[in-house]
Amino acid sequence: PNSLSAGASTSIFGLFAAIAGIGFFTGHPLLKQIGKTFTVLIAINLFFNLFNLSTVNIWSHLGGAVGGLLLAPVFPPKYFKNSVPMQNRILSGVTVVILFMVFLILPFIK
Repeated sequence: PNSLSAGASTSIFGLFAAIAGIGFFTGHPLLKQIGKTFTVLIAINLFFNLFNLSTVNIWSHLGGAVGGLLLAPVFPPKYFKNSVPMQNRILSGVTVVILFMVFLILPFIK
């Protein structure tokens, strides 16, 4: 069925992916290590969600992770703002806007 999926776990996946993205884009050693840990945690959770399809919405978790990863370079923490290359910020921002428009229009196309 066509329905929206969002919840607390979606937000957590988004935050984990955002921290992993900031670690990747800035190259900060501590954030990079934390990001690797969160990436493994996300992968393990998504793997176990494959076997629990009746009660857990894997698409909302995946959407939260993708959203967090895409928004990380667009809105980096103030301290890391100059560490993220401008082309990565622009590319991520444009991707977010395009995906937003696609998902906004998609339900109305038959």
